Amino acid sequence: MFKVGDRVEMVEKYGKLKPGDRGTVKIIYDDYCELIGIEWDRNIDGHNLLYDPENSICKNGYGWDVYEWRVKLIDEEEPTCATTA
Repeated sequence: MFKVGDRVEMVEKYGKLKPGDRGTVKIIYDDYCELIGIEWDRNIDGHNLLYDPENSICKNGYGWDVYEWRVKLIDEEEPTCATTA
């Protein structure tokens, strides 16, 4: 469903993540059903997604794995509010 580089948003509370938290998909785990690694926009006191300081794929503390159904795809180019004339 998702691909590396997609921007996503949490749809429910999960640990230190809350609805509205945004991040970027960094890894899709083939060995785990629907599990994706996301680098969140804020430090959630997480990890670096690979648990290896020498080969991290995101800033330490910003990574956390979630199931696809906990996030939704977002289009950050959409306007956030409408203006009327």
